Amino acid sequence: MNKRNPHFEKIIIGPMMIFGEMLTGGHYVETHKILKQSTNYTYPQIAKMLWKKHKFRGFYLGFWPWTVIQTTKGLPILFVYTEVNNLLNNYTSLSDSTTNLVSGVIGGMSQGIFITPTQRLKTIIMTYPDYHKKSFSSYDIIRKTYKKGGINSFFLGLTPMVLRCGVEWGLRVYSFKFFEKKIKEYKKIDRLSLSDNFICGILGGILPTITIPFDNCTSESQKYSNKNIGIINVIKDIYKNYGLKGFVRGWTVRVIRSCHHTSWMCGLGNVLFSYIRT
Repeated sequence: MNKRNPHFEKIIIGPMMIFGEMLTGGHYVETHKILKQSTNYTYPQIAKMLWKKHKFRGFYLGFWPWTVIQTTKGLPILFVYTEVNNLLNNYTSLSDSTTNLVSGVIGGMSQGIFITPTQRLKTIIMTYPDYHKKSFSSYDIIRKTYKKGGINSFFLGLTPMVLRCGVEWGLRVYSFKFFEKKIKEYKKIDRLSLSDNFICGILGGILPTITIPFDNCTSESQKYSNKNIGIINVIKDIYKNYGLKGFVRGWTVRVIRSCHHTSWMCGLGNVLFSYIRT
């Protein structure tokens, strides 16, 4: 077994990649996704509503401080994935593809636990009916939420969040490594360029979107109007209100977001990590 130092630098690289991705359009796309999943609005109606209520603030609705705080979700994912991957390589005989998949799932689940409270806060802000009125601040809404359900109200959606993040990151890493290997074989190179990494990120971001039912359950669980009901009742409500299509709402924008996110986290993050380690 080769002796190595833990990749602690990935604890820093993760949040950096999350912040860059959210700042360059990821947050606005996610706002559309959340509103699509928690309402009956179409994408044009969502864009029009955001502009009418918030003007330019709509591009970064809930960004400060909740999304900025949520960049900490990058803390566990790359580090946990890398360390679990190393342990599996050293102590098991699993194939590379299986190792990447399992490591991604465990890293994603750690992220799901880590970010549920901040995702809940951000979703509350985005779905609160009177947030555009100046008489309401983020902190007023949080106090109201706490009075309604106590501290547990900030952990609504934990189960679907952990399941979604685990499956999503397992598939994301698996897909990225698959395309990385294929491009290296095709070009006969040992290291991908920045553009190659972004291409792997875009292609690798498509498959993880099959977790969209979990994503819809999370958004429905975490919106402001949720009455602290459990996941089974959330599923029943989605089917009752929207039918089967309710479980795939927001898939189009989810693909866009996932490709963008994977390009930053796995693509640019991979380049930055390689630069630091050389």
